[in-house]
Amino acid sequence: VAAVSLSGQGEELNLMVIPNNIDFGAVTVGCASPTTSVTIYNIGNSSVEIEDVFLDAVRTDPEFTMIGLDHQGSSAVPFTLTSADHFTIQLRYVPTAIAPPENSGVLVVQSTAAIDAVLEVPLRGEGTDISSQTDVFSQLQEPMVDVLWVIDNSGSMSPQQQALAANFSTFINWAVTLDTDFHIGVIATEINEPETPADFFNIYPGLLVNYPGFPKVLDNTTPNLVQAFAKNINVGTCCSDEQEAGIHAAMMALSEPIISAPAANGGLLREEAKLVIIMVSDESDQSPAPVDFYVDFFKSIKGSRNDQLMDVSVITGDVPDGCSAGGIYAEAAPRYKFVQEATGGLFRSHCSTNWGSTLSDLGLDAFAARTQFPLSRLAQQVSITVTVDEGDGPVEVPYDPEDNGDGWIYDDETNSIIFGDDVVPGRGATIEVSYETICL
Repeated sequence: VAAVSLSGQGEELNLMVIPNNIDFGAVTVGCASPTTSVTIYNIGNSSVEIEDVFLDAVRTDPEFTMIGLDHQGSSAVPFTLTSADHFTIQLRYVPTAIAPPENSGVLVVQSTAAIDAVLEVPLRGEGTDISSQTDVFSQLQEPMVDVLWVIDNSGSMSPQQQALAANFSTFINWAVTLDTDFHIGVIATEINEPETPADFFNIYPGLLVNYPGFPKVLDNTTPNLVQAFAKNINVGTCCSDEQEAGIHAAMMALSEPIISAPAANGGLLREEAKLVIIMVSDESDQSPAPVDFYVDFFKSIKGSRNDQLMDVSVITGDVPDGCSAGGIYAEAAPRYKFVQEATGGLFRSHCSTNWGSTLSDLGLDAFAARTQFPLSRLAQQVSITVTVDEGDGPVEVPYDPEDNGDGWIYDDETNSIIFGDDVVPGRGATIEVSYETICL
């Protein structure tokens, strides 16, 4: 019997599409929807050939059109998508008749990727003859917040993990004070191989840690909550030194199939809850994909217009020079800072000597009441009226063009109503926003 020596190198070609489906909503017949973009990222290590991009003629109603493709300034297909590169596709929906229940379509991207060589993005839209719109929202009686802590588990992190555990009560007190329905989970920055910190539990890339005897998802009913968090947050200092990648670890934790699997992270994320991601590291992020990809991914979880339903806060080294205090040193972390600024979260210095204040600030940001409400259709700002009913009948809230906090403003970038600090709708309130739609 002859022995044959075999060798080879695996190659993972990963394309990710954001968003992975498009709902144009209701559009007045004869008008066009706003242009919507789909972005395809190559987050693998090798180049991929994009062979074709098209709307499936059999499965796509003619009301949908692909109005553009942009890859480095060119619309030509085929082309090579190198590692960390991306391209965008612009789509529009123009209904020609009332369409109950909806028009539908499929955008197709064909490539040489080893996994998902054919990507399909479902499309839907509804034609209507009604140009006036009233959107109705409810302020939850018990706000829901899901919090994912991402903790650096490299060799220098022991003091910071202990500080987080010691000051957790100042964070969670805001959830108790504001009567919030919360879920809290913890992952490490490890993204490569399972690791075994000394004396307690294993670390698996993207999976919630689970100290023996304590739940992996902490909530309002968790006994000895502060102790449970202290156990889970101490993820050890054995690992992830070769690639401290908190941003990618969070993406893994919130991706399918991990996020839905009961044996993995199932139970952490709820559709109607606000999502808060808090990343803690003393090193610069070493995630493999472009930072723009991660921002788009995180925003896509709740929808790009729901700014207040997702944010990323960071406790990292100051940009651009890092920081040093009390024997603690942290590198500058520009990638973490970029994600934090792009999602509207908080930045706090890793070298702070007052972790109680830091966690209190993060708690207030995480558990505060919702003030932003995205409209379902593109609105004519001058036509908008807003009423709030807190049980005594609807009361009109004034427009506040100076943003003084005593009325509402309109954010045209997200097509949203935002309430000022003095008029935030109370628990259980019903908010109605009436307006005339814009015909594009």
